[in-house]
Amino acid sequence: IVGVQQYPIRPQTADVNENILSEQLTSESVLTDELIKSSGRQIEDALNEFDAYCNSLHIDPHNAGFRLITDGQLPLRQCLHPEACRKDIDLPLYYSKFHDLRKEVARFTGKSDDPPQSVADMLECLQIKPESENEFYKKEAKDMVNVVQRLLLEGKNSNGPRYIHYLRTQCACAQNFVPVDEIKIQQKM
Repeated sequence: IVGVQQYPIRPQTADVNENILSEQLTSESVLTDELIKSSGRQIEDALNEFDAYCNSLHIDPHNAGFRLITDGQLPLRQCLHPEACRKDIDLPLYYSKFHDLRKEVARFTGKSDDPPQSVADMLECLQIKPESENEFYKKEAKDMVNVVQRLLLEGKNSNGPRYIHYLRTQCACAQNFVPVDEIKIQQKM
């Protein structure tokens, strides 16, 4: 774990409604419509900033040892990949390989039928004290680091990463994507 970065994404003008964020998101995080409007970035800029951050630390995200760890599958499968497709952005391959921390904790605790539904649930399952960071996403990231460290200390080995496979044509859009199985998304033909 080398650092914590936050890249709020600002919707394009065509995407903006009266309220950018849902009530649930604003109640569960420190994000506000004003923050997104004032400091949010375009998705392309955020992706470039992340690459620049990795390069500044001499980290090659294309290296086999590089790992994206997510709180569930939603951030990559249902948010980043469909949004990149809608905006005709070619994502680097390392965004197609990730570790779902919820599934790792469920496997570790033997509760695969009832996986944790949040970072707070993972902390509770493993009896880890939550971080006291004021910024929601930094707190979540630090809590996730603590979960990973606990799993490693307990000698837990990962089943390996999950993969997102998709086909992309000139006219592919997110609405054409359908889940094929637990670890694949392919374009409906």
